[in-house]
Amino acid sequence: MLQSKSLRAIGQSLEILRVEAFELEKEDYSYVVRSKSLSPTSQWIFRNSVVERVWDSPGAAQNSTQVGNDWLRYDSTDISWLDAQGRKSRRSASFAQVRGVSRLSQLLRTLGEHLDVARGSSFYDRDLDCPEHNCIVEGINWYLKVLSSNDSPLAEKEVALNWIAHLVGDIHQPLHVGFKDDLGGTTTKVSFRGKEQTLHEVWDTGILETENGSAKQIAKRLDGQIRDVDRKAWQSGTPKDWANESIAINTRYVYPLPENHEISEEYAKRALPILRKRLVQAGVWLAWLLNEGLK
Repeated sequence: MLQSKSLRAIGQSLEILRVEAFELEKEDYSYVVRSKSLSPTSQWIFRNSVVERVWDSPGAAQNSTQVGNDWLRYDSTDISWLDAQGRKSRRSASFAQVRGVSRLSQLLRTLGEHLDVARGSSFYDRDLDCPEHNCIVEGINWYLKVLSSNDSPLAEKEVALNWIAHLVGDIHQPLHVGFKDDLGGTTTKVSFRGKEQTLHEVWDTGILETENGSAKQIAKRLDGQIRDVDRKAWQSGTPKDWANESIAINTRYVYPLPENHEISEEYAKRALPILRKRLVQAGVWLAWLLNEGLK
């Protein structure tokens, strides 16, 4: 099942359990939800509405390893059952009329998504590249609406804020807006300084690890290098614009690879200023985006 569908199914379950603040982790083919707000009642509902029904056995709930004092585990069978129940509910008119019922599940549905476009594309086309609106561009737009809405519960605003920060950073790493034929560089194997890794990993961390100093020192150094004229120029745009910039960088700088897929020092030297600029732009844009969205 697609990750977006799995997360939506989990979100629908958490709405029923009235779990608001939580952490979500992926462990192999399962998802683990950890929450201090998981009440005994919520645990009982999970045991009896998910575990017993999925495994069709009253005794399954008593011996289940799916629930603990402050955690729940959803495996692939649980998620498939929840997804099926969700599809039935969405076909119900009464379900559709309940205001805000799918808010948390909609939030979770966008998590963990990048954006992959067809190779040769020079811009993002929502109808073609993100028809289900579950990619990084539409995720940022969705979270901004949640964050700025007076009707959004505090728990949803907290989730939205965390993911706006995360996704704005991601969209400025060029390969988070990569090409479909190699899933944003995750299937292209390369070698850099004797270490085999994916092209995505090289642009995520490999080249940046050649920088001197700690992350805090690098951030301070980059912050001190921002010109006022650039800061002002970068305080504009939309997630779509930022995605298009990443696509252009991929085409011009990322993918012209040598046949042996060995990343040279010269390649890294060209890439490093690009990554520095994108890091700074992400910070400036994030601050501007939040200031504008929370006015």
